[in-house]
Amino acid sequence: MSESDSSMAENRRLAALRATKLLDTPNEARFDRWVQLARQTFDVPIALVSFVDADRQWFKAKSGLSVQETPRSLSFCSHAIQQRDIMVVEDATQDARFKDNRFVHDDPGIRFYAGAPLQTPNGEQVGTLCILDTRVRQLTESQLTTLRALGDAVQAEMNLRAYQSAAEDLIQQQSETSETNQRLQEREQRLSSIYDLAPVGISICNADGQLIEANHAAEAILNQSMEALTHRQIDDPDWRIFDERGFILAPQDFASSRALRERRPVTNQIMKLEQGAYSVWLSVSASPLPDGGAIIVYSDISDLKQQQDRIRYLAAHDQLTGLCNRSEFMHELDGRIAVARNTDQTLSVITFDINHFKEINESAGHAIGDQLLLEVAKRLQRHVRSRDLIARIGGDEFAIITFHHEAEIEALIERLLAQLSQAYEIQSAEFRINISAGVATLPRHSDSADVLLRRADMAMFHAKTMDLPYCRYHEALNNFYLRRIALVEGLEYAIRTSALRTYLQPQLNIQTGQLVGAEVLLRWQDPDFGWVSPAEFIPLAEERGLICRITQYVIRNVLQQLQIWREEGLEMCGRVGINISIRDLEQPQFVEELLEQVATSGCHPKQLELEITETAFMRDPEVALATLTKLHEAGFSLAIDDFGIGHSVLNYLKQIQADVLKIDISFTRELLTSAADKAIIQTIIATANIFGMKTLAEGVESAEQAQELRRLGCDYAQGYWYGEPQPIADFEANWLRDGRAAGCETSNS
Repeated sequence: MSESDSSMAENRRLAALRATKLLDTPNEARFDRWVQLARQTFDVPIALVSFVDADRQWFKAKSGLSVQETPRSLSFCSHAIQQRDIMVVEDATQDARFKDNRFVHDDPGIRFYAGAPLQTPNGEQVGTLCILDTRVRQLTESQLTTLRALGDAVQAEMNLRAYQSAAEDLIQQQSETSETNQRLQEREQRLSSIYDLAPVGISICNADGQLIEANHAAEAILNQSMEALTHRQIDDPDWRIFDERGFILAPQDFASSRALRERRPVTNQIMKLEQGAYSVWLSVSASPLPDGGAIIVYSDISDLKQQQDRIRYLAAHDQLTGLCNRSEFMHELDGRIAVARNTDQTLSVITFDINHFKEINESAGHAIGDQLLLEVAKRLQRHVRSRDLIARIGGDEFAIITFHHEAEIEALIERLLAQLSQAYEIQSAEFRINISAGVATLPRHSDSADVLLRRADMAMFHAKTMDLPYCRYHEALNNFYLRRIALVEGLEYAIRTSALRTYLQPQLNIQTGQLVGAEVLLRWQDPDFGWVSPAEFIPLAEERGLICRITQYVIRNVLQQLQIWREEGLEMCGRVGINISIRDLEQPQFVEELLEQVATSGCHPKQLELEITETAFMRDPEVALATLTKLHEAGFSLAIDDFGIGHSVLNYLKQIQADVLKIDISFTRELLTSAADKAIIQTIIATANIFGMKTLAEGVESAEQAQELRRLGCDYAQGYWYGEPQPIADFEANWLRDGRAAGCETSNS
């Protein structure tokens, strides 16, 4: 496009913008509600209806921003109006158009932008409905669809506002009588064009309320001929008209009746007209005329109402399952609690959570995961009453509000769990899931929506923790969760202040008694709770995203200690075993950063043995295998911990190239009394031999156990029979300084 063509196009666009008569006008609820809904729907800090003027962008509606306008040169929207569909900027700092924009690198620190262009009836793009965030984001296809619908709704409001503005001009012009004949003739011609061609319906009634005139648009919108219209009264009771809430509107409350009676304008009354099978949503404005009659303007807003209903539906429902979302669930719960109080009914909230759903997503793919969630939703819908409300309130969490006697609740939960636990066939594959449920009841457990849901969640999580199918809330759970909250805070503080203590437990060659290494075990003494078991705080760290920080804490301590021993001329026989989690293996730079730490400390990878449990490996075997392969190639020793108690890792053993299989304490404990456990240990030893690995038995606590393991061909052992976990100073004194390490093995393989 040439410069002159571009200039002409911009002039046309600016003329269309001015024709909307929206620039520099006060706030209007009809626009404000859309930015509020957009901000809530997309969980963004800023949402705007922005109009792009010649040298500025001006905000007709805004939520989360204090300024009314900004320079066009800094406007994202100025770019958005250049394209016909939504413009998305996922990270403004990486976009050449915006990375130097002061609104990006200074306050408010915009990172994300998405804008849906707003188009006038003649096709000119004059502004946007846009959402902004201070963090990098992406929009899914369903979110883009929602933003388009919101943009269409704002566009409809904008164009409706323009039509109504033209109609208001018509009303004003009809009222002016002190003009010259020539001006009146000119005005008459213009008014006649507006009257005949306007997309809004216009009709006039006399002082008695009888319709005496109507334009063609009024005929179409009201679905009546001119002849039929001009013989009706504006307050004709045969008009079936409803307000926005669905209640019948009395004829005396029509905008036209009020304008005639009160002799003042009544604008933008929303109503629904029904005549037989025909129905239409209208925005009606009416104004009195000097002759005692009134002029009435009708706008068909059926499409706009449909868009509003769709957007409200999207804002209240989960797009995958069609169930209510968390926000709508809480709204409904508030209302149903009021009903329960007034009718003396028992109301229960039941929550369901799919155990290990993340593993299904990661191993089978998100498409399978989504289909599984959809099938769970369908089963719930099939097996509850229509009056019960089902919602998806989290990624893999569902909730039900139901009116049942307390005695019936457990039977209902058991029926639902039985249905949900049956196999799911998805894309020719069979899946089985384990679900935990919790229930809280009004009035026994609370009469507050927030508290009731929280307590149902507490019960559900307790069921998950204790490996129960379901749990009913009870007061003791409060103490349990208060302890968990306090422990999380204490654990974060302990990591930050290096209050976790590193202990070492010796590992010995079961045949020779020589030291072959040691495993790092953490101990934590909380100021309020005393000694906290690793069996409690390690799962808590996994759950709350602290486990990687703990791993780094241990690695730093171990490397520092190895460096100290080397400088003091002490030899640490074999390897120091450090437990790592699948979360560590998922970190993109884990291997590189670990190698850098080892090199900085002057140590060597062969001095460390990295242990991962079989169960943790199987949570994401592909990621785990890729990272473990890098670690093996870098020279680190690898051990599979708790072998035999988790999901089968046999298929991966050859690829993992582990050095050691660790026999879980649960098998060692019953070795002398259980033929089954002995057989399992024999199988593990045979498996290790096939793959060229060593075996290490955990939890050896007696000479008899050690002797039997020696007879079965086990290589190494650790446990209280050989030495309990000790603080580093004690381990050093007992194993490195008293000569017990003399002649020790230098390798586990």
